[in-house]
Amino acid sequence: MLQQELFPEDTKFTARDPRKHCDSLFYALMPHPRAARHLTGFAWSALSTAGQTPDNWTFLETGRLHLSLQSVREQYELEEKYAWLGKQVAQKIMSPAFELTFDAMGTFPPIPSREDHRPFILLGDNSALRELFQRLGAEMCRMGWRAHIDFEPHLTLAYGPHAVPFQHIVPIRLLFTEFVLIKSAKGSHHYDICGRWPLLGG
Repeated sequence: MLQQELFPEDTKFTARDPRKHCDSLFYALMPHPRAARHLTGFAWSALSTAGQTPDNWTFLETGRLHLSLQSVREQYELEEKYAWLGKQVAQKIMSPAFELTFDAMGTFPPIPSREDHRPFILLGDNSALRELFQRLGAEMCRMGWRAHIDFEPHLTLAYGPHAVPFQHIVPIRLLFTEFVLIKSAKGSHHYDICGRWPLLGG
């Protein structure tokens, strides 16, 4: 059941340009394929309940559903050395497996050039997730890279033309037992998984 609005309409969020003209390399959490299929079904149902027409929305393929952690590099024709270095960072991370509860949904604002492309997302957060984010950032800094310090943990399910106010949902709980390093090539709808690293206890 959808409940009260979580955030006022003028709440500021940022959305990255899904049409960016460069390759990107980033750390992420990915749901189990069975859970990913459930999330896609949930998105279709939730949008309908929110008064949207799901046929007007573009749903992400289940193999691309993810929660971004840290961005390693964005570059036109990404050099292979960054994937190698990204693996060196990941091997140093010791972090426990954890269950993450997603308890709200809504849309981020679109980028100015794509008013009909609003990310429909789930929100979830806990201390274990933030600890993993911070440990990755710390190791990246030791490598001499810049790391993000701000974190808006979310999982994008679809893109569409209309705003959906942020609302509570019946909690969706997902267990994460690994994190991955993803390369996304420009113009591609496929993710290359450069490496997987287990979370302790997974």
